[in-house]
Amino acid sequence: MALQRPYDINIRGQTIDGNEEYTLRWRITGDISVAYRVIIKDNITDNEVYNSGKIISYATSHVIPSDQLSNGEEYNLIIRLYDDNDNTRDSDRVVFQTSSRPVINVNSIGTVSNQSYEFTATYTQAESVSVRSYVVYLYNEQGNLISQSPIKTSSTLEHIFYSLQSERTYFVEFSATSNRGLVGTSGLIQFDVLYTQPSVNVRINAENTEDAGIKLSWDVIQIIGELVNSEEDLESLFVTDPNDSDNQFINLKQSDGIIFDEGFNSKKNFTAKFWLSDPTISETTNHFDGINLIEIRGTNGRIKVQYWQDNRFHVFKKNGNDYYHYASQEVQGSNLYLGIQQIEGNIRAYSEVLNNE
Repeated sequence: MALQRPYDINIRGQTIDGNEEYTLRWRITGDISVAYRVIIKDNITDNEVYNSGKIISYATSHVIPSDQLSNGEEYNLIIRLYDDNDNTRDSDRVVFQTSSRPVINVNSIGTVSNQSYEFTATYTQAESVSVRSYVVYLYNEQGNLISQSPIKTSSTLEHIFYSLQSERTYFVEFSATSNRGLVGTSGLIQFDVLYTQPSVNVRINAENTEDAGIKLSWDVIQIIGELVNSEEDLESLFVTDPNDSDNQFINLKQSDGIIFDEGFNSKKNFTAKFWLSDPTISETTNHFDGINLIEIRGTNGRIKVQYWQDNRFHVFKKNGNDYYHYASQEVQGSNLYLGIQQIEGNIRAYSEVLNNE
């Protein structure tokens, strides 16, 4: 059986990066070859640019070393086989081209302070080959893929991921394909998410309609307080503000306090007003052991109010590892008004006696 020319050469019609190694493969029939040679020529000038030399091997693959070929060029290649008698058989010439792999850089992210974020990246390619398409991937802290964009074809690399959770670490990756078919990736870029607003502020319902549309409806979530260690319901504890019949206040003597844990953002500016009747006095000056009359919880922050034996309201705020403490002016009476205000991260409390009759 005679030596047959190699066929099914994997580089035919391909684009490779000349700066990278490439594993050339082929198939053979007929007599077994005992050696081979790979010859590459410039397809325009026919000048030889690479010759592997005669390699004694039964292999049907060969690694073309990096930096042997220039990018942005067109080449042709033949594989020459040898049998035991040093007879040779050349493959058909196969044509391929070279191009630099695109370089993808994700623009600076920093700490994401919202549930959604638009990620952007830059695309460059040494021979100015434009981008054909790209995909953006999102991974969790363990590196598991949790979301990805559709295939996009715009020249601007960007995508918005939603439902990012506070106090979590993620990775984002841009993968872009050039018009020559080479893929470049940014690799996994780590970023952190930290925000204080609740994960969901509205409940949204989606309903299919007969005209192939979608009907959206939503309800704003109320900010509702929850009593601590009390068998009374919230409504039964409301009494009329003695100075304003349109307002009501809560007698916290019948409860260990009230917690608001939905709808607050402890980093944004706010003003909260409270009317308190006979607030429970903390017997300790250690706020960790004190009685919380009011507690406001955000996703990442917490504000709590205590009334101490010094007849002052003490407001404690925690955001991450940062702690803040503010004491109101001295105030003493049965019916008290308390205001809490935060402006640009600075918090203060002010109080007064309403009516002690």
